[in-house]
Amino acid sequence: FEQRLKRSKEMQRTRKELESAIQDLPDGFAIFDQENRMVMHNDRLFGFYPHLKHRIEMVRGGLTFEKFIEANVSAGSYLFEEEKGSSDWILEKKANFMLPASQWEESLANGTVLGITTYRTPDGGGALVAKDISKDKAKHKDLTFLAYHDSLTGLPNRKAFHQKLTQSIHNANNLSGQILAVLFLDLDGFKAINDTYGHEMGDWLLNQVGQRLRSCVRGDDVVARFGGDEFCIILNHATSRAKIKSIARRILKSVTNPFIREGVSMSIGVSIG
Repeated sequence: FEQRLKRSKEMQRTRKELESAIQDLPDGFAIFDQENRMVMHNDRLFGFYPHLKHRIEMVRGGLTFEKFIEANVSAGSYLFEEEKGSSDWILEKKANFMLPASQWEESLANGTVLGITTYRTPDGGGALVAKDISKDKAKHKDLTFLAYHDSLTGLPNRKAFHQKLTQSIHNANNLSGQILAVLFLDLDGFKAINDTYGHEMGDWLLNQVGQRLRSCVRGDDVVARFGGDEFCIILNHATSRAKIKSIARRILKSVTNPFIREGVSMSIGVSIG
């Protein structure tokens, strides 16, 4: 009895040390037994799913991984892709959890993005690590945006234009009677304004030109900046050559209207091919 009591105390001490170590982890963490019931977790994990903090009896009663996911779904914790329903998502994550190791991302309703890693432990149980990767995802998104967009106007750049043009040509070839038009624009008189009023005014003018061009076309058309004072426009789903000419005239009228800033009126022209 004394030996069993001693072993019991040692196990309790070991568990407390393990719980303390888990609490100190910077990421959310949970351990599951052979029946996939959660037997240990840290506060960081439930910080991502705050509704579970008020259901501690559910956790103590043997919260399985599947019930853990279902509870989060019921609480509206996740943002799902439109083509994937919650039931399919639960089944997919349950299957992933049974793999020797698995990784996926979870987008939470509050805007947080989690990187989830699960793996099976040698005793037949499992473990889950939840890492907040929101900043990394935002940084990656910003870098991706900068790679395909002009930093001054926010319009698609030359690289993005070529990709979108390739897709537009493919779409037009698959639709009978489809007319696709590409307009190349070069501003006239821009250099004189840049030399007279400085690059800061020139940058503002280019930004304003980009906004006017977007206002002249439809939402599924593409306005891109090639560089300098050159722009390109892809007119998707054009109905006729007359319509294309009408849009070009609208652009001419819009861009040639004076630009006014801080009492300075500036006029430019535009050549369209």
